Amino acid sequence: MCDGERCISSHGQKIDVQRPNYSSSRLVSVNVTREWAGTVVCTERFTSRSEHSVNSTLDVYYNSGITDVSMVVNREDWTLITSFKVAKIFSALGNYGAKLNCTSLNSTVNMSLVPYNESSLVYNVGYFQLTSFKSQFDSHVNLTCLSTVVVYPGARLERLNERGGVKESSTPQIVCDLTYIPEDGPFQCSCDTESLGSPEGRLTWRLGEQVLTSGDYGVKRLPLSSDIINRSHQGEKLVCEVEWLYDKRSEINIMVACEYEDKIITCARQSLTKLC
Repeated sequence: MCDGERCISSHGQKIDVQRPNYSSSRLVSVNVTREWAGTVVCTERFTSRSEHSVNSTLDVYYNSGITDVSMVVNREDWTLITSFKVAKIFSALGNYGAKLNCTSLNSTVNMSLVPYNESSLVYNVGYFQLTSFKSQFDSHVNLTCLSTVVVYPGARLERLNERGGVKESSTPQIVCDLTYIPEDGPFQCSCDTESLGSPEGRLTWRLGEQVLTSGDYGVKRLPLSSDIINRSHQGEKLVCEVEWLYDKRSEINIMVACEYEDKIITCARQSLTKLC
């Protein structure tokens, strides 16, 4: 596509795109060969008779799509390995690659492509493997990002219907029996979740970013010990988190209360706030 007045390639005919006025454009379709890739020059003429030319980075490519998808999660370091095969793929500019549709996951790509001849044209066949690394907590994580992979050239979107049993965890909830935490106890607070995903993650209590205690993998309820919180933690964030490929959490501001002359008062002389 060229929004200028004229597009020219040294490997083919001139494409003359005339615009009636500066607020309109016209698109044309032409048959091109692989040699055209990266050679098109778009030129725009201004009313002052000056011209501005830009070398296009347009590619000539073919992408057949993917097959044989597999996804495996390593729970030791929470990396995700996504592998798939391409039947026939080609980029005249060598723009090969892939990524999961997850803005929160950084990935590296390994490719194993070999030439494939068809009707005197050379394509490539082979495998792609993405290694995605554990993400820090992101409240804006796309909950369906594991279902789509983007394959280059062409930025083709591929739905991963078979994900090898990889399922996301649900957001955990903080469940408490009081609207404050008594410094001397007793109190009952737990971090609960409906699903720990697949493979199963584990629940963790954090004070800010400091880990207080972690549960076992597959256990959906993690009580908070009454001897962990004291008056020095007044006003800090208490976090209930699912440790998974990307973490999900709930958090509250701590309100600690201590006993004084048979009355419950706030140790920091602040009004009581509701924990859950």
